[in-house]
Amino acid sequence: MAIKTTTISNGGGNFTKGWQSATINKAEYGTYEGTRFLDVWFNELGEHLNARVYEKNTKATNEEFAIASLFRFTNAGIVDVLEDPTGKKPIVQYDDEASHLIGKTINIYIYKDGSYHSVLRSFAPVPQENGEKLHYSDKDVEYWKGRAESYFNDWVKPNLSNNADDFIEADTDEIKEMVAETTTVNGKDDDLPF
Repeated sequence: MAIKTTTISNGGGNFTKGWQSATINKAEYGTYEGTRFLDVWFNELGEHLNARVYEKNTKATNEEFAIASLFRFTNAGIVDVLEDPTGKKPIVQYDDEASHLIGKTINIYIYKDGSYHSVLRSFAPVPQENGEKLHYSDKDVEYWKGRAESYFNDWVKPNLSNNADDFIEADTDEIKEMVAETTTVNGKDDDLPF
């Protein structure tokens, strides 16, 4: 018999809720019910937690913006940055090959949905004062984090499976009061066992 070794996985991942910087280690495209998406995995999160970004286009110009923001915020595949004729917004040309994202760092927002963790599909750049083509100051990072948090609060949070976190922070007296308000046995209140 040969002597072998194996590494025991702990499930991988730092699933702390909130913002954290993460480095992309894998990215691949797919389609779901006719809609193109991009899945990305991160060094810090293990192989079981990834972000899926579905392609979305603006109504006015039919320009894709959801997947493009991932490339823009990571400075991945950026070919050129051109001046807008109005001078207001730069025009970014980029190569959307998924492999350009590997090794790039971005700010991700992790939240809990029921008993599972998820990565918000809205991202924020990390500060890049000397980025290859695009530059992001601390102020820019805070702006994009604020936009992502607004999206989370307005569209994601109201649809989460449960709000179990509300009870985690309650103390024993608060729990007794909540249970007493809603629990009766045979039409009369019973003492709680704690």
